[in-house]
Amino acid sequence: IIDLGSGTGYAARLLANLNPNAEVIAVDISSEMLEIAAKGAPPNLVCIVDDMLAFLGNRKTSSADMIVSTWALGYSDFPRLFQRCGRVLVNKGTLGFIVNYGDTLNPIFSAFSECMLRFPERVKFAAWPRFPKSRHALEKALIRAEFQTDFVQEGKTKINLPASGLMEWLRDTGILSGFDKMLDLDGSPARLMEELIRSRSDDVFHHYAMAV
Repeated sequence: IIDLGSGTGYAARLLANLNPNAEVIAVDISSEMLEIAAKGAPPNLVCIVDDMLAFLGNRKTSSADMIVSTWALGYSDFPRLFQRCGRVLVNKGTLGFIVNYGDTLNPIFSAFSECMLRFPERVKFAAWPRFPKSRHALEKALIRAEFQTDFVQEGKTKINLPASGLMEWLRDTGILSGFDKMLDLDGSPARLMEELIRSRSDDVFHHYAMAV
């Protein structure tokens, strides 16, 4: 069982405990997150620091019974990931995932992008997520990778922003996880970002799809 973009290992540890006779591989590009995942993990959980696409590219064909991913596919090239998942999975293997759509948390990501443009001297590096734009785009990529879809469910949840301490809240919830590596948000950028987000507070929501 492979958990792509495992992060701190919540799903991987759960899968390892539920499947004690299986090897569960937690893959993430962050060694710091995987250090947390490894703490107290069952012995059948293996943590590997790697890019998701690169990891799948180096795996043998038909070498996994199940691949899962929670919230991570949009940070890679998801159509290529589906292709590589199809090669790595055994015949009738299972791919299960949950992924954000491209309009998820749009005011927050738009505000962050604006801060990068306004304060270029604070930018350390940039990243462009590639979340699917729609269910059609998601299903098209799955069909191209020759997957049969057994279950799809969409969700859209309004996110209520806190009355105060917005930047701290964004960091604590994990919404800004990794963004501080791209842009120094102390001082003026943080004030601008909060102002921009507050101006569109009614448009902050999660829009996602779960599929098997």
